[in-house]
Parts: sequence; structure tokens; C-alpha cells
Amino acid sequence: MGGSGFIMNYAKITKYDIANGQGVRVVLWVSGCDHRCKNCHNPETWNPNYGKEFTIETCKELIDALAPDYISGITFSGGDPMKPENVTTCMEIASLIKHKYPDKDIWCWTGYTLKELTERIDPNTNYFLGFIRSEERRVGKECRSRW
Repeated sequence: MGGSGFIMNYAKITKYDIANGQGVRVVLWVSGCDHRCKNCHNPETWNPNYGKEFTIETCKELIDALAPDYISGITFSGGDPMKPENVTTCMEIASLIKHKYPDKDIWCWTGYTLKELTERIDPNTNYFLGFIRSEERRVGKECRSRW
């Protein structure tokens, strides 16, 4: 991956989504997931090299997509935004978004539980969690957490 300062690939950006959080949202679908959940909706995103490199231009596109008043916020999905290799870039993106749009909310779908995340000794994970609304959901026998 290049010298943009971001170190992550992403599958796509959905600029008008009503299925991945409350209200109309922008969704960043990151690449890379080690959970390999049965019945995963996006198994192609398990590969961290899938999709395109997240660049400064991608970040500008994402931030511009959040500008309309009818957009409630952003949802990080994938893949897994909380995968250790993704969390720093996602944290940086969330920080930029909260700085520019303090009233937009941030959701994150992950296969990790809050306990697993808070037990990490990683300031970037903790900082990222600080931007995200917290709620844990169980889906069937598998856990998908939305923060």
C-alpha cells in the first residue's frame, strides 16, 4: 500500500444506505476479516488485499458523502473495521469525521465483543471506540457487534 498515511484496503463505499444503521448512512466496507463467520454476507472482504487502497482521495470522497443534512452518519463494516490491521486507519477516519461533522453518529459492525476490544492494549482501538455508539447484538448463534 502506498504513502497516503492510510494502511488499509476497502471493498466499496455506499453513499446512501438504510440497512446498516439508523437513518440514511454512508457505509465504508473495509477489507480484511479473520472471523470467517458462517453465512457471512461479504466473504470476499475477508481478504485484506481485496478491493482498493484507501487513499487521501478516498477519504475526501467519504467525508464529502457525509455532507448532506439527511445523512445521519457513517457505518464502518466489511470485513472487520476492528481487525488490528484496520483499526488505526478507521480510527483516523472517525476522528476526521467527528471533527468536521460533530453531530453525525458513527456505527461499527464487528465480529469482536466489547470485552475483547477493551482487553486489547491498543490506544487506537480505545480511541476509535470513543467515537462509536455502543450496543451489542446477538444474531442467531453468532455474534455481530455494532458499536
